[in-house]
Order: sequence, then structure tokens, then C-alpha cells
Amino acid sequence: MKKKIFLYLFCLLSICLLGCAQEKNTKNTDNLKKVVKELFSPISDEEYQEFENDSSIFSSSGWLGEKFKDAMTEDAYNAFLETGTYQIMMLSYENGCNIEMEKMEINEKKDYDEFNAKLHVSHKNGDDEKFEVNGTAQFDENGKVRYFNLNNMDKLVEILKK
Repeated sequence: MKKKIFLYLFCLLSICLLGCAQEKNTKNTDNLKKVVKELFSPISDEEYQEFENDSSIFSSSGWLGEKFKDAMTEDAYNAFLETGTYQIMMLSYENGCNIEMEKMEINEKKDYDEFNAKLHVSHKNGDDEKFEVNGTAQFDENGKVRYFNLNNMDKLVEILKK
């Protein structure tokens, strides 16, 4: 009888732990998807004007901070600003390009996630290009992105400047 009770408790505990791990991975994935989606979303004329005239957009209460603050830690957001990753949004606007994310794949690794996003870039002159970006992300204990790296950002910048 004791063996059955022990086996039952072991199974119950295992199921609970598996559920908690799955919830954390879902938060990680959702937050990474949000960061990538926002990065490749168009900005409005008003948002660009604020970018040109008001540095408060970079604070967590500005429109740029609002887009990313729920999905990133403060340190990751600051690194996002320092590395200029947010400039993709501005270059797209300045050069009349529209970026549409067609597909995103996330591969979970032990301590980080790898991602690939297939993009369709439409230029104002009518040219279209397909491009694939990839990168990595790490997460804090709450599932927020604490590290974000876009590996081939220079090539995307080159495409946007055409």
C-alpha cells in the first residue's frame, strides 16, 4: 500500500513540475515573439515625429518603451537601445519600406532560444525582397527577454537603405 501511495505522489509531483516548466517556456516564447514582431512592425508618422523631436520616447513610458517593456527586462531594453537595434524601425520608415514577417521559428536550447524570421521587405519603388534574420535570446526567471541578439542586422540595414 505504501508503494502505491508513494508512486501516486511521485506521479502527481512530476506532472506539477512538468506543467510549471511548460508555462515558463510559453512565457519565454511569447515574449520573444512580441519583441521580434514589434521590431518589424511599422511605425506611424506621429511616432516618427516624436522620435525626431523628443528623446522621452526611449523611456519606459515613451511609445518605444511601451512596445517592449512588458517583454524585456530593463537591462535588455537598455542594450537594445545602446546597440541601435531599434533603428530598424526608423530606417524602414525613413526609406519607405514595409517589413512583413511571414514566418517565425523558435528553437529552444538549454539556456537560450534561437529564432529565425522570414521577412518580406517592400520598397517604395516597388522592389520586393525576401530576407531571413536570425538571432538568440535568453530569459530571466519571469520569462522576460534579458538578452537579445540579432545576428545579421547589418545585412537587413543594407536592404532597407536601398
